[in-house]
Amino acid sequence: MTPDEIRKRFFDILTRVQRDSDAPCPALSDDTVPLRDLPGFDSLSCTDAEDRLSTELGVDVDSIPFKSSKRGNEQTIKEIVDFLCRKYATGGSP
Repeated sequence: MTPDEIRKRFFDILTRVQRDSDAPCPALSDDTVPLRDLPGFDSLSCTDAEDRLSTELGVDVDSIPFKSSKRGNEQTIKEIVDFLCRKYATGGSP
């Protein structure tokens, strides 16, 4: 899966998580911070997104770094997608 495909699927998954939990989903961008900018997005939403991404990518996504393990701050979509691309992309560059 290419970085562009991973990015698109992640955007789609975040949108579906919000929709399925009856929470609003503002327009997403690379600068969106899910844990801060998505209403009602919490640790259960993170787990839901991980499960959905595992299914979408056909791999076991054990953890999406919604928070930086080094700095402890909440990550932007771009930072999360860059991590996912390093770990799961098969072609192109992040």
